[in-house]
Amino acid sequence: MPVASSTTHWRDQPIVPGDYRDIYSLIKIAREARRRVVEFDWVFVREDLPRLRRAVYEWGIGVVGRYRCFDARVLAAINAALGDPDPTFLLSEPKNSKGTDCIVSCVVDGESFRLRGHATFDIIFGYGSAGVAEITGSAHLGTSAQKVLGDAVGMLGWDLRCLNDVRFLVVRNALYGLPLNRGVQEKPLTPGTAVDQKVHFYGPYSAVAGGECPCLFSNEKAKGTGVYLRGIGVNSLILTKSNKSGKNKTWPDL
Repeated sequence: MPVASSTTHWRDQPIVPGDYRDIYSLIKIAREARRRVVEFDWVFVREDLPRLRRAVYEWGIGVVGRYRCFDARVLAAINAALGDPDPTFLLSEPKNSKGTDCIVSCVVDGESFRLRGHATFDIIFGYGSAGVAEITGSAHLGTSAQKVLGDAVGMLGWDLRCLNDVRFLVVRNALYGLPLNRGVQEKPLTPGTAVDQKVHFYGPYSAVAGGECPCLFSNEKAKGTGVYLRGIGVNSLILTKSNKSGKNKTWPDL
């Protein structure tokens, strides 16, 4: 009897990236695809299920909302299929999660176990990523379960290995509804080679007309771009200020 193969497909029109060089387009398409429904039918051997159960538990204890709800339902389905409701690997669903649009069941099919149902793309993408990259809990999966997840979720048309590279972190953040800069490490500035550059300054100029120096604002030089230095001659500057009696008070040289 032939062994059934795993499948994953879009419920509606597929949303697939066209160019992985354009980060901005990837961010846009990730936001568009994240809540689209995906249907899955993954086939595992019995030895895979305890491994998968352990990995899902590791993922579920660190997430909330729809993600925890899905993980909790996966664990419940696996426990039921194994006839082994191990309390070590149970997760409670978040409050008010009954309306969450994800369904999971695990049925025996000969010598295989079929984990099937539907969920949103962002959730399923995370399971596929665990099949191709070292993330939290993926070490528990084993080679067989990793291959099932990686190959099956790859059917959706997204390059899982490519997108798990650090340079696509902003795309994954968009997919999970997170701030784009979350976890992004800014590269420290590396000083370059020092270069001596000769600079010639023109002047001095005055800020007002009628003084000893030509006025900057009426000079042709002011029309160009460059570095302007503003200075005050402090050794000969005399400041005056009128007091209440109307007499001028002379301030000492600065």
